[in-house]
Amino acid sequence: GEARMSLWIAMSRSRYLRVSGTALQCVLGCVALWSLRRLCAMILHQKWRWWKGADDGTKPELRLSKQTMQKARRDRVTLEQEELVCFCAGNWMNDSCVEIWLENLMDTLPDDRRDICFISPSAMQMIPGRWTPDFFVQDWAELRLPEMDLTLMPVNDCETEFSEDDLDVVAGSHWGLLVYFRPLNTFRMYDSLGSSLRPQCLKAASKLSAAFGAGDDFSFEVEGSAPRQENSYDCGAYVCVLAEELTRCFLANKRLMGEGELRGITPEKVRLRREEMRHLAGRDPQARGGAAA
Repeated sequence: GEARMSLWIAMSRSRYLRVSGTALQCVLGCVALWSLRRLCAMILHQKWRWWKGADDGTKPELRLSKQTMQKARRDRVTLEQEELVCFCAGNWMNDSCVEIWLENLMDTLPDDRRDICFISPSAMQMIPGRWTPDFFVQDWAELRLPEMDLTLMPVNDCETEFSEDDLDVVAGSHWGLLVYFRPLNTFRMYDSLGSSLRPQCLKAASKLSAAFGAGDDFSFEVEGSAPRQENSYDCGAYVCVLAEELTRCFLANKRLMGEGELRGITPEKVRLRREEMRHLAGRDPQARGGAAA
């Protein structure tokens, strides 16, 4: 009887060990799978942090994609699927997002309007280079800038010289909007951080004045009433919402926005417009149709 009891105990322990071993394998498998997913998430997270910067006190970085740098002639940009996250709150908008948003704005214009245009962020990145004013007169002739009454130009604070041999060095940390308004022959800068982009915008105005046919008596102004962002990542969205509102004001009143109208561009309005553009770009990677403006 004792022998049978010992045998039964041994068999029970063996079954218990087999069951325990199987359970342990399941637990270890789940832990390994969870760890792998976490590792992949961390790698992707670090990729986005490297590309656009993190909201943790480190300097954000706006990188111009190679594809967009090679499309400096107003070809319609197609947003890559992984770039959609740039429209989400907390992320910095890259050049493709800014360009698509402004392309969408152009889609909303009446068919008979030929006096409003924008210059793409990738084309504006040529300003810090060694190109002379005469170069822009000749090379940008197809934009017909002397015929435009309102021209919208996104500018960032990158001062790296454009190089076709090394496109990855082009970067920046802040977007602003430079506007040329022909009726007043003036370049006006809108900066959601105040006047940090004044040197870059002044250089752009100086290099492009001949291309606009502005002559030597053009004026340069910093709009002191420009709406201010309340975080470190909404500069690109402010540029695009400003462009929309300036265009709307020009179409209705043939003028630029006044101080009271600029106060209407609130952080909440920018947040909502950014969310609308995220949905639009999610449905159509070229954001065609003009529904968001």
